[in-house]
Amino acid sequence: MKGGVEMKNGMQVDIEMVKNDDLTINDFIIKYKPYIYSVISKYDGKYINEQSELTTIGMVAFKEAIDNYDSDKGSFYGYSNLVIKSRLIDYFRKEARRYEHESTILDESYDSNNTMETLEAKRAIEEYNTLEKTKFLREEITKFIFDLKEYGIKMSDLEKLSPKKKELRMKYIAAAEMVSGDETMLNHFMETKRLPVAEIIKMNNLTRKQTDRARKYIVALILIRSGNYEYLSEYITV
Repeated sequence: MKGGVEMKNGMQVDIEMVKNDDLTINDFIIKYKPYIYSVISKYDGKYINEQSELTTIGMVAFKEAIDNYDSDKGSFYGYSNLVIKSRLIDYFRKEARRYEHESTILDESYDSNNTMETLEAKRAIEEYNTLEKTKFLREEITKFIFDLKEYGIKMSDLEKLSPKKKELRMKYIAAAEMVSGDETMLNHFMETKRLPVAEIIKMNNLTRKQTDRARKYIVALILIRSGNYEYLSEYITV
């Protein structure tokens, strides 16, 4: 497999050929199997083989990236990388929930005759969950930075824009929830990259100046609320 810039450029040329029906999807996937495996391996830190469940997840995610890609999403290399990682996050979240369930079972089946064994098993599960949550959060932030770029926003912008007044912050959160909870409004926002300012002002008792000043902040909240950001959502507080 080619490396670095050459591989990324080659992948971009090839995805355009796929979109123009000059290269079959199957041939494209076969050609970039090593790339798919490398993304999975870097995320999971383990050797990947054809029979691995993660391999199936990665291949399906790569096909999903092909189907949904257009040039507005930037390079296909970056986009497919994020899609594969997002699907891996989904998988590991389910696994983490399974471990949490097992931890609950351990609590319920506590036996005083096996105190040390029970506590050690529970501690191992809790440590696993903490590590996984840190990994998920790191990957969510990477994806979030990518999504923000489409709206001309940097993470550093958000640090300066977070309102100090609780009442105002609650209004911005309510505005984001209003947009993300309305399918028509959300789709229009995603297509145009523009906030429904008139509706936000009217429904949330905000002034035009307040809304314009907080545009980037509200956009970020909408992206978190409407996206696959389970852990980042925990940081949206009033």
